[in-house]
Amino acid sequence: EDRDNLKNAIIPVHFYGNVSEPKYKIDTRALIKENTKKEANKKKAELKEELKEKALEKLGLTDKKNKASVGDQSTKQKLKDDLKKKLLDELFK
Repeated sequence: EDRDNLKNAIIPVHFYGNVSEPKYKIDTRALIKENTKKEANKKKAELKEELKEKALEKLGLTDKKNKASVGDQSTKQKLKDDLKKKLLDELFK
């Protein structure tokens, strides 16, 4: 399982020394930086989806039991229309 996780992994290596006797070491700083960036992007995407769901619930455009599917085009358009109406209603109260 751990081996499968390493497929297509990029491991930064720093080569130094002369051509006849090259030396190398793994660039752990770059490795940690890349892994941290990947994790941050993953967490960012999760938080974005969570905020989107909470916003839809707060606006009353979905309910907790029957989550509205935002995948199909008609549902997206209905959600946009409902959102516009609710925002205009709030603005002109």
